[in-house]
Amino acid sequence: MATSNDSASDSRQGWAQISLGHLFGIRIGLHVSVLIIFALIVSSLGGGMFPQWHPDWSAAVRWSSAIIAAALFLASLLAHELSHAVTARRLGIGIRGITLFLFGGVAEMESEARTPRDEFLVAAAGPLASFVLAIVFSFLTGVLEPGFEPSGAPADFATLGVAATITLWLSMVNFVLAVFNLIPGFPLDGGRLFRALLWWKTGDVVQATRQAAAVGRFAGWVMIFWGVWRAVHGDTVNGLWLVFIGWFLQRLAVMSAAQILMERSLKGLSIDAIMRTHFEHVPTELPLNTFIDDFLLRSSQLVWPVTRDGQDVGVMTLERLHNVVPTDRAHTTVADAMQPIAEVVTLPAGTPAQEALHRLAEHATPMPVIRDGRVVGLIHQADVLKWLALHHGPAETV
Repeated sequence: MATSNDSASDSRQGWAQISLGHLFGIRIGLHVSVLIIFALIVSSLGGGMFPQWHPDWSAAVRWSSAIIAAALFLASLLAHELSHAVTARRLGIGIRGITLFLFGGVAEMESEARTPRDEFLVAAAGPLASFVLAIVFSFLTGVLEPGFEPSGAPADFATLGVAATITLWLSMVNFVLAVFNLIPGFPLDGGRLFRALLWWKTGDVVQATRQAAAVGRFAGWVMIFWGVWRAVHGDTVNGLWLVFIGWFLQRLAVMSAAQILMERSLKGLSIDAIMRTHFEHVPTELPLNTFIDDFLLRSSQLVWPVTRDGQDVGVMTLERLHNVVPTDRAHTTVADAMQPIAEVVTLPAGTPAQEALHRLAEHATPMPVIRDGRVVGLIHQADVLKWLALHHGPAETV
């Protein structure tokens, strides 16, 4: 439903994502939350819409048709996101992959569009693909059921066969998907189109992002109040669903815009200007009890480079102590408990701060910064945020 390059996208990786392989050279992932929307669609079709359209259908036909329709809808979402990804790649924007999740999907871009034109083309590709799918499924319905012209009454749909029923529903839902994504609120596709136009008009991508995000928050609140109104007036399920989507939209508008503004501020900055350079090393022969008493308990440092003969050979953290029985610590040295440097996730000195921010989003502890095989600094996500607060303050908030 949108394109993104924020670190929130990275948080959808890991155990919560099922890999579906690659398509057109693009990694495809399925977040486990998709099972929720899949179940809701199957339940809505098999237990609601299809029985209204076809009261004579057996339970087996209704539910199997609902499962097929829901699966094809997810394929439509994938086509929507693939159109974003392929367009971005043709414009020279790298794509990490595509993830389908509870509220649709996201094409994870490695960087933002460089020009308003690129932004407009990438954002427009998704809704255009959904409109094309709506036309294709409508055409297939006409081929399967020549002369079918629904007036909106449930009885009109009773003449449709199984295949035509599925293609008609897919035509309608893809049309709704395209229209919903054109809401001019960031980070929906319509919000990105709006941002591209503001960017082109003013030449200021930061201000354009703020304005598009403000519209996104407003759209989210409108959906929340509309959902509450519907719930109060008896349409509880749909009302609560609208509240949920509205809340998600306005929060996503804030987080996505804040991430983009933050990355714009970090552009051209390397971690050398941010990393912590005042930190302590510990020797390999140091007893663990001494390490705990003299270093761990008396410092806010979270990661200690471990040295042997002037060379950094590993790192020591609180987590590594969990591998040693407390009664054995008096007879164990740091060398016995440390993580070898070859197994440590590190960052090379000079890494762009934008790239480091994505890497740091995956780690709860500071990462060592390496130059010529030596640990020359430690960097944590909080260090990046502190730099932003000191250099930009509230001016860079949304």
